Amino acid sequence: MNTHQSSTPTRRRTNCLWQNMSTSLTPYSKTSARNSPITTIRKAKHKLQNKMKGDIDRIMGDIDLEMTPVLPLPSKLVQELVEATGDGGGKGRGGQTQAPEWWSKNSSVNPHWKLPERKAIADFFDRGNQTGLANRALMPRVKHHHPRVPGLRGVCMKYQDGSCVPHCGLAHVPLKEMNKELRTDLDKAVAKIYQRKTS
Repeated sequence: MNTHQSSTPTRRRTNCLWQNMSTSLTPYSKTSARNSPITTIRKAKHKLQNKMKGDIDRIMGDIDLEMTPVLPLPSKLVQELVEATGDGGGKGRGGQTQAPEWWSKNSSVNPHWKLPERKAIADFFDRGNQTGLANRALMPRVKHHHPRVPGLRGVCMKYQDGSCVPHCGLAHVPLKEMNKELRTDLDKAVAKIYQRKTS
């Protein structure tokens, strides 16, 4: 058995977790003039602790309600799954599977579901705070756009804004592919999250 090959997936997943943690701490990478390095480290530690607590509370809350917890795959792992399977795409460089264009570009955008002006996805769906977690819980859950990704995923609002990366862990659903029930549920979620009237 080749121990180097068998340990590669583990290393990739460890790197993925490290990248996710690093992304959460990016705002603290540069010490401002007003804060000492020790103060910055304390703030970063508090941010990371809150994020971890939020993730655990979300999963345990589902268990308390006798629901199956939805554990979103990090985007890096979804990307590996996309590259490892041949569903709906041709071959790119190195024999890797190319994702269909619609996985990343939404050709049927509902203007009512686009992000408010001068706002970003992180303003509404940041997993590092309670508001972001609550907003994520409001999103309808459907099958992922990649047929081999298991379980149900929340609808990706970045994709509903026009485009997103094809290996996103959330579900990319073009408007033209949605049934009436999903449109209604998404209307209600958007109205509450973006504080708009339902369309």
